[in-house]
Amino acid sequence: MAGAPVGEFDFYKLSWPRKVLVSKSVVQHLRANPRTLAYMLHTALQFFGEHAPNAEIDILADQVAEASIPNDLRQSIHKIWGSQNRDFRPWQTDLIDQLKQHRYDTIILLYADAIGWGWQHVESQLDKLGAKQMLVFNGRKRAYFYDGQSSSKLRWRRFLERFWLVELAAVPILLLISIPLALYDLTVRKLIALSD
Repeated sequence: MAGAPVGEFDFYKLSWPRKVLVSKSVVQHLRANPRTLAYMLHTALQFFGEHAPNAEIDILADQVAEASIPNDLRQSIHKIWGSQNRDFRPWQTDLIDQLKQHRYDTIILLYADAIGWGWQHVESQLDKLGAKQMLVFNGRKRAYFYDGQSSSKLRWRRFLERFWLVELAAVPILLLISIPLALYDLTVRKLIALSD
């Protein structure tokens, strides 16, 4: 709608109809408060430096991410698997086969936000590699294993975030609370006006 992904265009320069069409995505992006790729890579490399200093680190990155990897961090990376497209869609058919040949024992997902918004497709593809373990580092400096329990929690949180169910449930409650408060406020104002 805006000609670029959210976060890469100026919302205020869009025409009014486009603002209406992308406003929900912009709000979700702002609420997610995603960290930069450099921040996420630094966090991951620091973790490996402390816990697995001899590990060979390969990175799978889309076109934009690959171009934005800082040069000082590239020195710590063994191999960068780049994608020919922007966000792995469509997924390159031979990419999984190439990755399988390396028999990775650990896969780490670097979520720039708290819940890995938009990662479902990549997660399902990387699951085909059959690594012994998958870890998640998110933009809130949390690390956890990606397994059946955590993936179902992520699906639920992504569902809530997508449809704003918590916010929609809170609206009637806030309305019910605001009516008595407004009546109280009006009553107090009238009493103050009468006493003056």
